[in-house]
Amino acid sequence: MTAGSIPPGRPGPAGPQRRAPAPLPSRRAILRTGALGGAIASLAAAGCSAARTATAGAGLTRTYDFNQGWLFGGGYVDGSADPRYDDSGFAEVTLPHTVTPLSWGSWDPASWQGVWIYRKHFGRPERRGARVLVTFDGVLVNATVLLNGTTLGAHQGGYLPWSAELTGHLAADDNVLAVIVDSRWLPVPPEGAPGGPAAVDYLQPGGIYRDVTLRVVPEVFLSDVFAQPADVLGPGRRVHVQATIDAAAVPRGPVRVAAELRDGSRALAGASARVTITRPGTTLVRLGITGIGDVTLWSPRTPKLYTVRVTLAPAGRRTPSISGPGSARRCSGRTASTSTASG
Repeated sequence: MTAGSIPPGRPGPAGPQRRAPAPLPSRRAILRTGALGGAIASLAAAGCSAARTATAGAGLTRTYDFNQGWLFGGGYVDGSADPRYDDSGFAEVTLPHTVTPLSWGSWDPASWQGVWIYRKHFGRPERRGARVLVTFDGVLVNATVLLNGTTLGAHQGGYLPWSAELTGHLAADDNVLAVIVDSRWLPVPPEGAPGGPAAVDYLQPGGIYRDVTLRVVPEVFLSDVFAQPADVLGPGRRVHVQATIDAAAVPRGPVRVAAELRDGSRALAGASARVTITRPGTTLVRLGITGIGDVTLWSPRTPKLYTVRVTLAPAGRRTPSISGPGSARRCSGRTASTSTASG
């Protein structure tokens, strides 16, 4: 798919562009570890048997705020996602942003029913063999992402976070990230009312309406964790954990995935598995945490939360983790609870 394959919206400027790259924020100021943002374990010490070798310095994920310095060009026109396109007439915006002003009432869905263009100039982050991802917390409704004219991927739906990998497409100096946002009406929920968008009172204007972050991650890392308690009312209560390993190269040796259920600083129970990764890509690992003992059920009066911490490391070595809060609760006589964490 190319930029020109998206139908145009309102007209925009054209011609060659000259814009200096926006500097990245201080790494020290934006460094995050641990919880839902994710401190991701490195497999650098294990090395890789593929064409390239994991870098020894690629430890924790470095996460940068990427909300500043965006350019909004209004309606998309053919070529406006090209890196040489003249965006000097675009409006400078800070995310989150919607393509039409927000209002307390009298919204006109027609004002955002179109295809729109966002652009951002930035310098190449220091990565030292690691991978670079851009993560969107939410774009309404559909989005296509291009870096320096190369289409990286597309996403449908405006309510879940998603990422595009920039590794391999970064230029040494000025990089242009373009996002084509399609906010047109679709005959699917929640926009499937027979009377059209005017008949729905909970629609949201299109745009990049949630935060965007830039992440520098190791070549092998935990990209997602899902945890689900089961049978919390009985003695066999347990937690099902599903972890996704994303590997750009094959480690030389096996890795160890460990999951731990914690009550504050106290470990209640855990489980682990030794995993051999045989090819680049994603590997799904399932664990079951048992032997938990008594737990406090969540309720509005006692909103008790537990933490599931998942670690990924070369076999025999422990490294930082990805974790997130969860609860045990009862709903209409049946257990119903989930805990999720994404890196």
